[in-house]
Amino acid sequence: MLMPERTGKINVVTIQDVLDDLDIVIGEDVIMGDFDIVGWQTAAKLREPQSQGYKLHGAMFRPNYERGILINSLIRKKGFTKFLEIGFGRGYATCCSAKAMYDKGVPGSVTTVDPNLSDDLTKSFDAILADPLKQMITIEKVCKTSDDFFANLDPDEKFDLIFIDGDHRYNAVANDYNNAIKHIDRGYILMDDYHMPTKVDKDIDVANFIDTLPDTVARRLVLTDRLLFSDDRGRSSDDLDYGMVLIPIGDIEDEE
Repeated sequence: MLMPERTGKINVVTIQDVLDDLDIVIGEDVIMGDFDIVGWQTAAKLREPQSQGYKLHGAMFRPNYERGILINSLIRKKGFTKFLEIGFGRGYATCCSAKAMYDKGVPGSVTTVDPNLSDDLTKSFDAILADPLKQMITIEKVCKTSDDFFANLDPDEKFDLIFIDGDHRYNAVANDYNNAIKHIDRGYILMDDYHMPTKVDKDIDVANFIDTLPDTVARRLVLTDRLLFSDDRGRSSDDLDYGMVLIPIGDIEDEE
């Protein structure tokens, strides 16, 4: 199959714009230090001592923690209780989603699907979760490909928020979206790593798929990545040519 071209024709907003729409206030609804702690435990990396980043900015490299802030804020403000994640990584989004339900005091469930889950990874992840959270929020870790997971999922099973961040190649992205849309009636599909035509990375084809969707599918590219946190690279939203695509499903964005 010939790979569709990326057009970059998408409505672009920043994470701050989305938080404003949700009436989320940094320092009140979102405590930045909490996400630093969760990020340090599940996502942060240490720079190589010989690297320029280590010399100029410090030992710790903070990945895109704002992905978790966006997921957490959507869950809390929209009252979601069923979260599905394709691509566990080291568990950052899983933690942020579970924390959102726990902080609201609402029992809920988080399902995370990744064929690379291992006993060591899940044990180290479970060790950082507080016991009260584990008692309130059901976290199901599924060691399967997303195709296998969806193939065995009850057709009537529905989720409120589905985060797609697994295999980023075109066919996998298309399969994940087409499978996900069958399991959500009202909520959001959120897809990570949409790259504008100016950003080229091997096997990152999310935009190639998104840009083929008909205009009737509403979507926004949400710029996230050190826009809320201090950016040690001195960048602003004008410098970002990648982000997360937020697709509303049903009447989730109708005014209440």
